[in-house]
Amino acid sequence: MSQNEINQLANMMKSDAFPRVRNRAHAILVLFEDRRRFDEVEKVLRVPTNMVRNWAERWISEGSDGLYDFEGRGTKSLFSTAEEKITLEGLDKESSLLRKLTTELEK
Repeated sequence: MSQNEINQLANMMKSDAFPRVRNRAHAILVLFEDRRRFDEVEKVLRVPTNMVRNWAERWISEGSDGLYDFEGRGTKSLFSTAEEKITLEGLDKESSLLRKLTTELEK
């Protein structure tokens, strides 16, 4: 691992906006810089071994981009963009009238 990669991972570990990315960068540093085994990283970070292995594979194939989640992963929104806009505008105007907002959304 080059010094540039070590610095990049250390920076990600300390200051990335996403806690998951900070954790993944930490795992990669422990694996490759400290030359630890997957099961040792699992114990330190309290994540399953296969997760650590997946992070390492993504680091090798994609570099730092591989430590971020793929687009479209995670829970999908319950509301459309239009419904969300109606809800937020309604809450700004009449925060105590949620029942009226529900009726508007149903329309």
